[in-house]
Amino acid sequence: LSGDLSHGHPVPPNVRYTGPLSRFSDIVIPGPAEKKYSLMVILSGPEPQRTIFEEKVMGQLGGVEGKVLVVRGKPGEPAPGEHLPDNVQVVPHLATPDMLATILSAELVVSRSGYSSVMDFHLLGKMSAFVPTPGQTEQEYLAERMKRNGLCCYERQGEFSLRRMMKEAKTHYT
Repeated sequence: LSGDLSHGHPVPPNVRYTGPLSRFSDIVIPGPAEKKYSLMVILSGPEPQRTIFEEKVMGQLGGVEGKVLVVRGKPGEPAPGEHLPDNVQVVPHLATPDMLATILSAELVVSRSGYSSVMDFHLLGKMSAFVPTPGQTEQEYLAERMKRNGLCCYERQGEFSLRRMMKEAKTHYT
């Protein structure tokens, strides 16, 4: 999955590749989940980029059809008190079993393209849309590589358009 980031040349003789690792690997995944959300957005990353991305997402949720869940990635902090469309739910954090169930019940998941997310979505066979954290070149590389291999769609945060990303995902990956 990670290409040149993990498979440098030459490979030392004491290196053994384990393949993708995921926090969901040891959880029994039930059959296909009923689709509960048309969109799930997982916010993460270092500040101030996490908040910048959150503001971009929240500003573009109006008019999105279907149920939307935004996971803020801020355990213990209440959801913002701003007025949101009726179809949008915002939660501060999800425990692993709830995160798994929600990912499986979403048609599309938008998140950062960190190693953990890439491996989680690969394990789950989940269509994802990646928005790399600006300045994190490994996330940019992973998102570009995954898109090139037809496994996701991706946009840079500065050019992020939720509608465009959802349209691309529906057109090319469903």
